[in-house]
Amino acid sequence: MPIIHTALHSEAKIFKEEFKLQKIKSYRKIEIFSRDNLVLVVSGIGKVSTSVGITLASELFPKSKDFYLNFGIAGSSKKEIALGELRIADKVIDLSTDRSYFPDCILQTEIASASLGSSDLPVANISDENFPLTSIGLNSKIKYIKPKDNSLDLYDMEASSFFQSAIYFTESHRIHSLKIISDHLEGIFCKASDVEDWAAVQKENVFTFLLDHQKYFSDGMNSESSNHKDESLESQSKLILGKIQSNLRLTSSQMSQLNKAFETWKIHSNIKDETWKKFLYSESDRVNKEEGKNRLKQIISYFYNRDTK
Repeated sequence: MPIIHTALHSEAKIFKEEFKLQKIKSYRKIEIFSRDNLVLVVSGIGKVSTSVGITLASELFPKSKDFYLNFGIAGSSKKEIALGELRIADKVIDLSTDRSYFPDCILQTEIASASLGSSDLPVANISDENFPLTSIGLNSKIKYIKPKDNSLDLYDMEASSFFQSAIYFTESHRIHSLKIISDHLEGIFCKASDVEDWAAVQKENVFTFLLDHQKYFSDGMNSESSNHKDESLESQSKLILGKIQSNLRLTSSQMSQLNKAFETWKIHSNIKDETWKKFLYSESDRVNKEEGKNRLKQIISYFYNRDTK
């Protein structure tokens, strides 16, 4: 049962209409919708609202954490990416903390990937004197920041908080962000009707991505015997990976890399193949930190590059 997140109701419209969702909870500006096997949280703009929305939805629906999808608009620094095009984030960076997240898409998709930076304010690549005035209130200038990293493809104000929050409830390969290009950092806010039109054009791609992942993760949970087998394997894996961490003196960050690599290998491999256990060094083979780094690289390379059948 997936949890879908959007910041705006214009982004959420295709989901509410397609799945006939009903509003079940409202917390000030945060609204939660649900029906059958799908949950939608509309949080409002910004990292704090996003984090609160994801946490509320996850606690309200404890059995709905098999897949998380963030959907919405993003500005692009690449003029060659046309307005209305759809991208999947393969790297998300919080521009305030420089913390990075790397979604691991385990199913093939035709949606092109892009790097995504999340900021606390809108990003605009223009000079101060050319920055447009707001059409609301006192016509004061909108606060914004200029892009610092020209290598990033997209910019938004929610994705990093979405990943940071969702990772508390599920694994990284179950968390993804799809973005529709809304501007090229001109500092102009698009209309809600534009967002709805772009989303309507892309809804087949969005729904295909969502339903394929929903089916993939749901199928893996249907058999009780399969669950017991998975739980046993999971328990064994944690013990062994924990011993590797101890013997190689890995930091928590390095252990996170190891876990992600192992999960990727486990998903794509024949799980009966236990040759990876050659990396389970004995207690007497404990190494210094530098050697631990080198051996960790070998293990991660094995998990990502092994030709599995």
